[in-house]
Amino acid sequence: MSFIKKLLVMLSMVVIGSTVVMNTASAAETSKQYVKSSAITADVKAKLLADSDVKSLHISVKTVKDKVILTGHVDTQDQKEKAGSIAAACDGVASVDNKLKVKAPKKSAM
Repeated sequence: MSFIKKLLVMLSMVVIGSTVVMNTASAAETSKQYVKSSAITADVKAKLLADSDVKSLHISVKTVKDKVILTGHVDTQDQKEKAGSIAAACDGVASVDNKLKVKAPKKSAM
C-alpha cells in the first residue's frame, strides 16, 4: 500500500472515531447493535478508501441494523457498483442501499 493510501486510511480512522462518538444511537437500535453498526461502517469506509478504483472521499457510509447505506457522488456507474460490492462483502452486512449518484460527465468547451 502506498504512503498516501496508508495516510488516507489512518486519517479515515480518526474521522470515523470522531463520527462514532458524535453520532447518537437510533431509538430503534440497542446499544449493542449500535456498536456493531459503527464497526461495520468503519470497516466499509476503510475498504472503500483502500480501493484504488473507487474515489471514496465523496461517499458517506451509514449502517443501521446491519444495513449499509451509501450516499454521495462518484464519477462512473462502475465506481457506484464497485462501492456497493465492497460494502456487501464486508462482515456483518445484511444488505446495502446504494444511493450513490453518478456525476454527469463534464461538457468540454468548444
